[in-house]
Amino acid sequence: MRTKVHITAILVFVLMSMMTLCVSAQPMVTEILEQGWLYDWYDTGKRVFEYPTDNTTIEIRYIPTETPGGWRYYPLGARTTTIVDEHGNKTEEMLENYMSGDWAIVWDLLYQNTYQDGRLAEVKYSGSVYASIGLWMFKDLYVYEDAKLVQIINQMYDPTDEVYRDSERTVYHYNGDVIDYFTTEERWDEDSSTWQFGSDSEKHIHQYSGGKLATEEILEWDEDEEDWKKSRFGEYTYNADGSIGIVLWKGWSELDDMYYNGGRLIYSYGTTSVADDASALPDAFRLSNYPNPFNPVTTIYFDIPEPAEVRLDIFDIRGRKIRTLITEEYREAGAHHIRWDGLDDAGLKLSSGVYIYRLSTRGRIISNRCILMK
Repeated sequence: MRTKVHITAILVFVLMSMMTLCVSAQPMVTEILEQGWLYDWYDTGKRVFEYPTDNTTIEIRYIPTETPGGWRYYPLGARTTTIVDEHGNKTEEMLENYMSGDWAIVWDLLYQNTYQDGRLAEVKYSGSVYASIGLWMFKDLYVYEDAKLVQIINQMYDPTDEVYRDSERTVYHYNGDVIDYFTTEERWDEDSSTWQFGSDSEKHIHQYSGGKLATEEILEWDEDEEDWKKSRFGEYTYNADGSIGIVLWKGWSELDDMYYNGGRLIYSYGTTSVADDASALPDAFRLSNYPNPFNPVTTIYFDIPEPAEVRLDIFDIRGRKIRTLITEEYREAGAHHIRWDGLDDAGLKLSSGVYIYRLSTRGRIISNRCILMK
């Protein structure tokens, strides 16, 4: 849904866009293990779910430590609490970050849902992040034809004219009366007063088998060629009871003209696990990035057990330095992070491949690898 992407960008909340959470009424998902692929599967993160009430879900995100089987809180947006109404649609969503041994609210979104003929017709968004404006800044309009959802139109409030103006929309295209469908994402162009595809527009092609989602192919719009280009491909498998088991995502390689393993989600329905204590200062130098593989942005995390001047460089697989993210900067002991946008020092986009990122301090150098996948 385009609105989620739009609001996420404004709130600077980076989520794994390639990984969709599919939750059925029974049983309840308690954990999703996230893995990346580099000659073999390796853990990149996990999400643990709690359900304190019938209409409340708490999702806590973790990333692995260097200690096998160890986990610590994901630094950005570690905990999300979602409250839904009797129809299962959101009424509130709160994002919290773990800081100095306690949870601190990053933002708190409120949803005002309107129903017509028992179907969701309109959703307005507001919350603490917009408290200085005090308005419902976004609105989604749900359009139906023959009982099928055909459009979700996102609008933004214009305080100058005090009206909502079209911003983005998702259009549903159905294959006759069958359940297979694809969606396209478009932006409203004020100058031409038309809906148009943009550089961030995507097409999602859903194929079903036995009434369950089997595959999902995601295409990206190429403005230069004015055509859809392959990007990602998801394969869904299910457990014997019908619950989702594994979602496998593959990334498209234009060089090889084929899809390669990129990442996968493994769903669990058992007892949630307990993470390591995240409040203590790190006891060793650590270096990791998330997501991995990534496209087009990843966040590099590093722990330093003592104050130090640090340097962080990016190298290609041949050992050539292509980007310096941190140049001899003093950092306090603790957990730190910095975002890499997949560009080199000249601001040019890098090609798909394996890259090495290296953290240097006086007397200490550690490195790790990441994969840029387009």
